[in-house]
Amino acid sequence: TALPISGDLTGLSNTDLHGGEEIGVFFGCKHRLWYTACFFGLHLIIGVIPTLIQSFLIWHNFKFEIGTYIEPCLVQTKDITRVLIDAVSNRPRSQRNAAFELNNLATTGEENKFRIVAEGGLQALVTLSLSKDPATQEYAIEALAELLTIPSIQNQFIADGGHKTLTALLHVPNVEVVHEAAVALSYIAADAEENRASLTA
Repeated sequence: TALPISGDLTGLSNTDLHGGEEIGVFFGCKHRLWYTACFFGLHLIIGVIPTLIQSFLIWHNFKFEIGTYIEPCLVQTKDITRVLIDAVSNRPRSQRNAAFELNNLATTGEENKFRIVAEGGLQALVTLSLSKDPATQEYAIEALAELLTIPSIQNQFIADGGHKTLTALLHVPNVEVVHEAAVALSYIAADAEENRASLTA
């Protein structure tokens, strides 16, 4: 049974009659649009925040030298005495590993440089730099170049006659060794007049 309709509807158009329905559809669509916008906005935020955090960490870390935080953790437990025992052994592989370890230690700060020297590492590295194994030779001369950035170590090195070994290494066929020997000698020559005199003597 149809419900009675009160009032005069003869003057109303179809648009008037269906306006309420259209308004309802409009608000329904608007509700769905808001829901969609919120849904994708939330996913965008979830995706962007980790990217921003990662970018910040990269920017923050690269304000420092690479390895500032990692290398000390890797070398803080190294037993230099044990490494030096391998350095003076007659086993080529042990010598190569020792030269590698000493090179890594020498690049991680002045404290480790002085530790190496205090344990007799200068003479061990001089010996390793004359090795017939190219890798051992390269690691050793790189470590020496790192150690010789410290003026007080340069003085001890000159007193021990180590500069004569560096001069001899300028004539080996290994280009990398020649380069590192030249770098080490340049450190010595740049820091003290008396050291320059020793190099030319």
